[in-house]
Amino acid sequence: MLLDVASAPYGALQWLGQFCGVAVPTGAADATARTMILQESQMQRCTPSAVISAVQRHLSGSQEYVLVERVRVDGNSDGYWFIVVVSPEQVIDANQLIADVNAVKPGGLRWVLVQSDPYVWCEAQQEWLNDAMVWTATATTRP
Repeated sequence: MLLDVASAPYGALQWLGQFCGVAVPTGAADATARTMILQESQMQRCTPSAVISAVQRHLSGSQEYVLVERVRVDGNSDGYWFIVVVSPEQVIDANQLIADVNAVKPGGLRWVLVQSDPYVWCEAQQEWLNDAMVWTATATTRP
């Protein structure tokens, strides 16, 4: 009975929420608490979909974001990093966004939140990568 969201008593919902990474706020309405737990229980922790869900909860409007996996913010490949790029005008609460992503990301992974226009950021990164590839090709090609 305690592990069933539908039949658990209201007093057990905060305890139950911890199993799927949901911090049920003190004083949350019964229906709100149950909905929070049910929505998050469908997401698997430590997956890109869980990170995306955590990000989208704190964005307004069109909820534009970019999740870049296995790359550090300096553009270097790194299997232990990821980047989340969001439009600053759509962020409702950056501190809570960071806390929620930290709650669902795999342990040991590092990440950074970049508040910039996702399209512009991706275009700039692509230009940088193209420039780096041209430079590398030039440096390795003998005249």
